[in-house]
This record gives sequence, C-alpha cells and structure tokens, in this order.
Amino acid sequence: MSRLLAGTPLTLDGVTVIPIERVDVCGRNMKRGYWLYGSKKAEAIVICDLQGIRAFDMQANELSLKELIKDVNGLNGLLKKWAEIPDEVIDI
Repeated sequence: MSRLLAGTPLTLDGVTVIPIERVDVCGRNMKRGYWLYGSKKAEAIVICDLQGIRAFDMQANELSLKELIKDVNGLNGLLKKWAEIPDEVIDI
C-alpha cells in the first residue's frame, strides 16, 4: 500500500509549511512468521504565505496545487485551517 499524506503543518513568522509524505507499507505472511516493511519519505512541500500558496517537489520544481489537492486526501482542509486564506482562493 502506498499513499500520499499531509504531515503536520509548521508555522513561523506568518509562513506555513505543510510537508507531503509518501507512506509505503508492505507485508507478507510467511511459513515461519509475518514479514512487515514500512517507510516514509518526503515527496513535496506546500508553502503558504502572503504571496499565496505554492507547492514544490523535492527537486524544487513547482507543482500544480490543484493536482496535489486531488492526490492528497485532506490537504484542502489543512490549507483552509492553517493558511488563513479565504475559502474561495483554494476551493477546488
């Protein structure tokens, strides 16, 4: 199972950063027990400040915020709560 999740937002001096993480969990029932593997890695960040809301991947390439909101369940709600930006700006 692989899924994109929004991490815990961090706000400092009016700038909010929301990490986007890929979580992978794999498991298999073997004859002698159960094998389980999990990992979490950074995929992108969302930056909310006075200039607006922008998303970047880990190579600093700008991402489509609309696509990221579609891919990351609950990101839209986090943006409304933490970015302190009117709903119409991020209403997808």
